[in-house]
Amino acid sequence: MRLVVSDPDQARAILNSIDQVAAYSSRARAFVLASSGTRSYGVMVVGIDPEKEAEISTLKNLIRKGRYLKPEDGRGEITGALVGRLLARNLRVTIGERHHTRPGTRRLYRHHDF
Repeated sequence: MRLVVSDPDQARAILNSIDQVAAYSSRARAFVLASSGTRSYGVMVVGIDPEKEAEISTLKNLIRKGRYLKPEDGRGEITGALVGRLLARNLRVTIGERHHTRPGTRRLYRHHDF
C-alpha cells in the first residue's frame, strides 16, 4: 500500500485535540478481483469505520436495499459488505447471500445494495 499513515493512533489523537474538527474517519482502499461463479470483475474495495463514516458522509443514506453495516457478533466484528447495484448485477449476487472473500477463508459476508 502507498500513502499509509504511519501512526494512525497519533493522527487520531491530533484530530481529537483540534476543536474545529467536528468529525473524521479512516479509509483503506485496494483494487481486487471480485468473482462469482464464472464472472470476474476488477473492483475497488474501500474499508471504512461504519460509525465514523456515518458522521462524515451520506453513504448510510444511499442504501436502497438491505441495511447499513453494523457489528453482528459478540466481538463487534463487521461481517457485511456494501455492494453497488451494477457490481451485484454483474456478479449475479443478491442481498443476504453469503460469500467468501477468497478461496480457503472461513469469513463470510452478506452484501447490501446501494
